[in-house]
Amino acid sequence: MKLHELNVSTGASRVVGDFGARLKARWPTAMAAWTKSEGSPSADQRYWCFMVDDTNWGSLGVFTWDRDSDTILGTYDTHGERPDHVSMSPSGNSCVVSSDGALGTVAFSRDFSTKTQLQSKSEHSDLALDANGDDIDVSVDYQSKAGDVFMVNVRTALFSTYVSGTATALHVSGKAFARPGWVVVSTYADYGGAQQWLHRKVMAVQLKANPTIYTLAHHRTVSNGYWSEPHASVNRDFTRVVFGSNWGSGSATDIDTYAVEIPAGALK
Repeated sequence: MKLHELNVSTGASRVVGDFGARLKARWPTAMAAWTKSEGSPSADQRYWCFMVDDTNWGSLGVFTWDRDSDTILGTYDTHGERPDHVSMSPSGNSCVVSSDGALGTVAFSRDFSTKTQLQSKSEHSDLALDANGDDIDVSVDYQSKAGDVFMVNVRTALFSTYVSGTATALHVSGKAFARPGWVVVSTYADYGGAQQWLHRKVMAVQLKANPTIYTLAHHRTVSNGYWSEPHASVNRDFTRVVFGSNWGSGSATDIDTYAVEIPAGALK
């Protein structure tokens, strides 16, 4: 229940936030606070959203925290409905709780006084900034007719994933906050027919209707469980993308990390 900062140049670390006493005062059985490995702070790293678990990894609640003032801004009881993950929106205005339970995927205000329903369940998704600098949730909808990859504020379909009777799994990375309007999508584990244009790739996808899509790499992983998935991730200015691959071996654990370098200004 502590947030540590690591200086990767010197190896020095320090505690930035210690939540233990405050969380136990709110939830006496609290044991861990985390994003469940998928969430991020706001783009300026000031605002954070964490989920709280007990010793049996049962869900107790969610809270938001202001790094600059070391203040817990709001709390929310989950009543045992454990989120798949939680994350702060890039602007820092919303704590996004992504759940496969009754809650679905919801964007709460920092104090949890208001909420906006984004999806009825939790799918592969990430938070990003559109070209106007607004918070956007980019996700896949496996329940839609075409398996749309879409974005929300107002839902806009970006492209279909159900092509010629096939389907594919995917991950989204929206962390290019200095290059708003673009996300990275990595597809894997396609099935149902012949390989299609979007399969087994790392792609740059523009956040607008009928987007420009650039193929950045063929990741060459043969899917064998969660750790073998490519999980492509982009840096702030969209000049580097990293992804994991077993490079055709089919191994579940022998994974290397590869980097794609993208010239500044290449995304147009």
